[in-house]
Amino acid sequence: MKLSEKPVVPGQLTRIRELQGGHKGVLFLLENADGERLVVKFQNEAPTEALAGTRIMKAASGNTPGVRQASTIDVGVLSNAVETVAFALADMRAAFKSAKSRFKHVLLMEFAEGRTLKAMREGFVEEFLAVIQDSGFQIALGRIIAADTFAGNPDRMFAGKLGFDPEPEGWYHEQNLFMARSDTGSPKPVAIDNAFAPHVYEWTAPWGRYLGGMGVQWGSLAAGNVELARQEAGMLYDVFLSTAQQDHPEAEPLIENARASKSLFQTNVAMGMQAAMQELLRRGRGWKAKLIKDGATVEAIADFRIRKRVLRRMAHGAGSEEATTQAIKTARDDKAYRKWVLITEYHQADDEADNLLLQSLASYKAFKSQHRHV
Repeated sequence: MKLSEKPVVPGQLTRIRELQGGHKGVLFLLENADGERLVVKFQNEAPTEALAGTRIMKAASGNTPGVRQASTIDVGVLSNAVETVAFALADMRAAFKSAKSRFKHVLLMEFAEGRTLKAMREGFVEEFLAVIQDSGFQIALGRIIAADTFAGNPDRMFAGKLGFDPEPEGWYHEQNLFMARSDTGSPKPVAIDNAFAPHVYEWTAPWGRYLGGMGVQWGSLAAGNVELARQEAGMLYDVFLSTAQQDHPEAEPLIENARASKSLFQTNVAMGMQAAMQELLRRGRGWKAKLIKDGATVEAIADFRIRKRVLRRMAHGAGSEEATTQAIKTARDDKAYRKWVLITEYHQADDEADNLLLQSLASYKAFKSQHRHV
């Protein structure tokens, strides 16, 4: 079963089961006689977040399963295939049919191999510690965090001001990052449940915030700047170790040994963040058209435009809360942002930038097009 098949070709299904844990909607894993697997997700939310978030994650070279919206024909073909599954799975057939009638939208997703952070941490603490100390895993994790920052995903991991504490600390969702193995056997992180929520909240920036009692989350902007990225990575490493210690107090010697690797974790994660962010911010990528194709609203596109501006300015500035606040103010002021672009990215003198901006927006765009750099 391949996402590229339109309509999908399920073959003879031999197994169906419902997937659990941390998802909006209902998910089913289908497997056919050839061992091919496909995840079918029923949800009421518009699929834009999943589609746009996954597009951005893949653009950052983050490991994530592919996803596409199911057509009416896809749903019909899969429903017919589910009805042919063995009678022993009658309960699952009924659950699939019920979900089809209760939810508005259907997504088809590749199956993600691996164990969640929670499962590995709770059951295999030695392996958990080994994985988070693996340099390849760390760099790949940095790419995922950068994609989440770019998309505004508030629900995976970030450094945030939690509760009433004015100092930021690490936070992570235990269920939407898998620890898997690459084809070479080395560990790799796999992101699931990607999101697209490109807002900018000045009063929490550059850190994220989590208000558990209200069920409200905001993601961090920290991956936009390499200095802040290192700080954020350090706070995430601390929370990885503290949660491992909560689960396994008997493993304290191993956990204490792992603390010595914090600086290397920060360096490698920040390296992955920076490389991915540079690629995501590269001009000429046509994000607006791509996100509209994924169903992004006019409001979301406008928010994303500001978020992208903030991250581009942060990448060139100092890593501090004050610098982030200034980056947000500049991003919201069209003239100030365009002048910053001309001076910083195109090396124009102050008066040259002012003269160009006095002409017209078309002149500004034409200048950028003529002097486009990669």
